[in-house]
Amino acid sequence: MIKHLAILISFVTFLSISTPGLTYPTSSLSKLRKSIEKVLSGSSMSSQNIGIKIVSLKKNDVIFSHNEDRLFIPASNIKLITTAAALTKLHPDYTFKTRVFIDASSSGETLNGNLYLKSHGDPLLVSERLWLIAKDISNQGIKTINGDIIIDDNFFDGKRSGNGWKKHRGSQAYNAPIGASSLNFNVITIYIEPGKKVGEKATIIIDPETDYIEIDNRTVTTAKTRRNFAVNRAPNGEKDRFIIKGKIPIRSRKIRLYRNISNPPLYLGNVFKEFLTKEGVRIKGSVRTDTVPKNAKQIGLYESRALFRIVQYLNKLSNNFVAEQILKTLGAELKGEPGTSEKGIEIIQEFMNELAIPKDTYVVADGSGLSRLSRLSPSQLIKVLSYMYRSFQVQGEYFSSLGIMGVDGSVDDRLENTPAKRRIRAKTGTLFGVSSISGYIEAGTDEIMAFSILINDPKMSLRSSKKIQNKILLLLLNFYR
Repeated sequence: MIKHLAILISFVTFLSISTPGLTYPTSSLSKLRKSIEKVLSGSSMSSQNIGIKIVSLKKNDVIFSHNEDRLFIPASNIKLITTAAALTKLHPDYTFKTRVFIDASSSGETLNGNLYLKSHGDPLLVSERLWLIAKDISNQGIKTINGDIIIDDNFFDGKRSGNGWKKHRGSQAYNAPIGASSLNFNVITIYIEPGKKVGEKATIIIDPETDYIEIDNRTVTTAKTRRNFAVNRAPNGEKDRFIIKGKIPIRSRKIRLYRNISNPPLYLGNVFKEFLTKEGVRIKGSVRTDTVPKNAKQIGLYESRALFRIVQYLNKLSNNFVAEQILKTLGAELKGEPGTSEKGIEIIQEFMNELAIPKDTYVVADGSGLSRLSRLSPSQLIKVLSYMYRSFQVQGEYFSSLGIMGVDGSVDDRLENTPAKRRIRAKTGTLFGVSSISGYIEAGTDEIMAFSILINDPKMSLRSSKKIQNKILLLLLNFYR
């Protein structure tokens, strides 16, 4: 027996020496801490530029901490707080409403007045859903509208960007404007493919097809193999004009791009009008914005999917637009219309106060993390994660919203060929000089830990930051006690 044990020990020792990269569990807390400190000391980053806190949710003790109370720019890790507050205060089954009204009686198939659409901030109102609403209106027997299509955008205020966002934002999809009445995340899809012959313009298609968008096609199909083109949005009165110029190789595959629009209610209204027209409804008036009259009659009520489903979409894909829609909805529902970012932040502050996090110890500037004005500490994020872990009514919905390491979300291709796959649920955050990751990890056997690793270092590449975070997470996976 002793002889066999000695042979086994010798074999394991041989493996550990001869097989680089093969790791074995760390059986001592002090050894784990020294290993993490070694990772930090071995990097070129200043120790002041990283904050870490790791706690055992099973034993309720601190596994490791470093600058845990220092404030850092969290980037999209702030979505962990936005979604925690939303699930807790609005409840997982909350739905966003979209209502349709008329301000006059109909005579047969004719409406002698206006048709109103008021959306209450639904962040997932997309073309397919809007088409079903148009179809429902047509099925009610309305075939002619003598008035206008009016969009009531007053559930939110008119501010289209978050606090601290760049004043002159580009047309990229992640910069989409906020609006109570929004469609397709306030983004359009542009498809570009080469012309049939060299010298011809490229073929450009937009989705949804709408007169709200104007395309200025300045492209040319070339024989070259390298494409070189640019897409820029230029607001043009009540429409958006996209200038697309450059060279598209004749052998190029179809290109798909996403670009934001500038006026959410008019974008929604024009597409709605066009869908109604396709459903056989003749509209004599135009599209404009106004308030639904008090004596208007509601003829349609449409609800979004449940909030927890939307939160899942938000956190896994880190969608900034959805986060800001939810922030303003918190304000509108709990502080009164119109919803504003400031009212939403008040709700977040009240939520944080319930977790014993005073509002003068951090800064929340927006709901998505696009703002560089926000400041949070690893300790504060750990308090939120710990609270949500122990909150039975929302725990499952919150957990399911986080990316599964190596499987989906923003961590789908991270540590995918390591023992970390499926054993970490996390939310990442990235801005220039900022890399953050926080969430839950199954360490050792069955010990669940909450972790937060925030790096603010303009001199460090995103790749190097991720490498440090990954090393620490792998050390946790191999810890047992």
